[in-house]
Amino acid sequence: MASPDVVQQRARELAVIAGRAASDYTDEDFRQAKLELMQEPEPDDEEMEEAALPFEPGSGEVLGGRETQAPNFGGDDESSVGEELIREGMDEALHDEMLEARKQNIRDAS
Repeated sequence: MASPDVVQQRARELAVIAGRAASDYTDEDFRQAKLELMQEPEPDDEEMEEAALPFEPGSGEVLGGRETQAPNFGGDDESSVGEELIREGMDEALHDEMLEARKQNIRDAS
């Protein structure tokens, strides 16, 4: 769970993104920040598939009593993990740029 200080910081960011001073965050900004920070991350497809399995993968337990294993085609795709990390970093950088640009606009308007 996010602390009240973290929620307030996010509410300030939302106010700046909306074109207001950080100190002018609204109850709606605070509510939105709280929703964003308290939300459980959505499971990815692999987690959903594993949750649906009636046995632990790799345990040797096989449904139907057959002791054969399907061939492993590909396994973990490290490139997709790297791509996801890059995408997340770019999203965060864009967010930071938007905040900084908005702060500069507020300073210029003052």
